[in-house]
Amino acid sequence: MNVLQVCAYAAPYGGNFVNSLKHLEIEIKKDGNNVVYVLPENARYKDWCISLQKTNRVYYLPVAHARIKPTVYKKLKTIIKQNKIDIIHSHFELYDIPVSLVAPKHIKVFWHLHDPLEDSYNGFSLLHKLLTRFQYGYLGKKAKLLSVSLKHKAFVERLGMKQSNTYYLPNGIDLSRIKFAYKDTYLNQYLLFGWDYERKGVKTAIDAFVLAHMDRKSLVLDIVAGDDVSRKIQALKYKEDINKYVRVIPANDDVSALYQTHSCFLHISKAEGLSYALLEAVYSGIDAIVSDIPENEFAKEFRGVSFVTVNDSKGLAKMIKEKDNRISLEDINYNRCIIEKKYSLEAWVEQVKRFYYGK
Repeated sequence: MNVLQVCAYAAPYGGNFVNSLKHLEIEIKKDGNNVVYVLPENARYKDWCISLQKTNRVYYLPVAHARIKPTVYKKLKTIIKQNKIDIIHSHFELYDIPVSLVAPKHIKVFWHLHDPLEDSYNGFSLLHKLLTRFQYGYLGKKAKLLSVSLKHKAFVERLGMKQSNTYYLPNGIDLSRIKFAYKDTYLNQYLLFGWDYERKGVKTAIDAFVLAHMDRKSLVLDIVAGDDVSRKIQALKYKEDINKYVRVIPANDDVSALYQTHSCFLHISKAEGLSYALLEAVYSGIDAIVSDIPENEFAKEFRGVSFVTVNDSKGLAKMIKEKDNRISLEDINYNRCIIEKKYSLEAWVEQVKRFYYGK
């Protein structure tokens, strides 16, 4: 059996996504099967992609207008034929339509929905909305959808995809790379992953820290982000210089090192998939403050996780001022047991294999 992983993914680091695929590949190969990868052109020179090329056959597709570009369809058709593909697993939507239109009838097709489609859909052009409805309303008959969120699964069904073809599949994380970060003394270091300025609630977090800092001068907010977000932060105007306690820091492929040096993880997004980062932070043993969006409902089963109204900087400031960020060892172990059982990479791999090998 030959599996084709088609991934519209070109992040600076491979992170948990690529790591998940590599774990899946190892198990698939143990069963005597093979894995081939298709990635966007802009991933070609990323370190994780260069590493992937050393052990696998990797092909590349254009990004611009990929859903309607003839070159994409022609290349995919050739790749499928040359590699005698039996299963196609398409991630992050971009290539879902081309994959489904060129796949012969005997091939199993899976679409893996990782992102908050409904929020993106509301900002789509009319043509993009029509293509999206065509995908889920018509082409959805040819594919099975794996969604990291029950909310996103429900939205796809409203677009016309049959419920019998949609499945909830929470992300799995590589727990072996997450070091225990328990601290029995209070620290004032907060961490926010702010790659997307709007969606990740960067300004809400900064507004909250400006308010909280008036009473607690030791508070520090570290925002992991790129230059684009950094420029937006620098353009914000406040009465005082916030650079002393609001800092933009670079990404670190060793994400566990970030949890080791912070006492609380801010996950106050306006929209999400199922967050790798939140699971990792909780598993590491630090506290978390989470926005009350439907995509974060799963985190209610964890201890030491506090919920705040989305976009509510005043409510967040109040919570930060009152929070002591000292979760007990008993609660940490309780959380870790849940994550090991439900959200480990091993559990994820086994679920994906059941989809691949099932009828």
